[in-house]
Amino acid sequence: MPLEPASPEHPQLPRLENPIFRVILYFIGLVGVIIFTDVFAYQLLIWGGVLSETTLTGNPHLEFSPVAMLVLVSCRTVGVVLFTRWFCHRVEGRAWRTLGVDLRLGHLVQGLVWGAGLILVCAGLLQTLGNVTFRSGTSSAGVLMLYLLIFVFAGVMEELVFRGYILGTLMERMDKYIALGVSAFLFMMLHIFNPNISQLGTINLTLAGFLLGIYYLHQRNIWFSVGMHVTWNFVQGPLLGFEVSGLELHALYNPTLHGSDLLTGGKFGLEGSILLTVLMILAAVYIHFQFKE
Repeated sequence: MPLEPASPEHPQLPRLENPIFRVILYFIGLVGVIIFTDVFAYQLLIWGGVLSETTLTGNPHLEFSPVAMLVLVSCRTVGVVLFTRWFCHRVEGRAWRTLGVDLRLGHLVQGLVWGAGLILVCAGLLQTLGNVTFRSGTSSAGVLMLYLLIFVFAGVMEELVFRGYILGTLMERMDKYIALGVSAFLFMMLHIFNPNISQLGTINLTLAGFLLGIYYLHQRNIWFSVGMHVTWNFVQGPLLGFEVSGLELHALYNPTLHGSDLLTGGKFGLEGSILLTVLMILAAVYIHFQFKE
């Protein structure tokens, strides 16, 4: 019997009742999809002459060149989106839209503003305090566009997985704030092996998971979080030149840090700064009350 379309008022009930089991099953499948898409992406890069097998095996950080990174992240995102949609329909028997994927353009724009605003305020405070100075970088308009596309793909992929699927699924049988904490912890674990991560960096990544999830908690939609995720990374890295979760990128500006890593974030980027800790807490409280129904 074909599935009837779901509505926001009457969502389809999934065939598998235990949300924790479903999240584990989904995660296992997700790992397989990412491995497959990564292998496929590297083959595309080799076939296209972007890199050779020799340079690939000799440079473990090659994926962070803009072209290679775009191919890798776009392949991952397409694979994750297709797998997630298939998993919802075929394994769980529920509609794809129950993950909160219907576009809300106004909320997407708000998310874009929030993400850029938080990073700009943090950088502005550091500059005012004398902890950072900026000089012109080496990035070009073409490279900036590549990075923007990279972070659009990455934002959609990570928000679909961590907010749309994991948080949304856990909320079915679990207190929503506990579900938010679990999804935030898993989001932090995704970045735990990033270069130069600090103790404060792990705390801030967990807080970022709360910040990105608090909107979804009340609205059951991913697009505010997608917008925030995209501009957060893009402004922090390719525009201002800070490391993004420890990853160094080509940038429009080149910052020089002065003083304590506790304030500046050091080699991990602004996500290792105590200033961003405070800003994220304030932002999460505000967004909680803004979107709470």
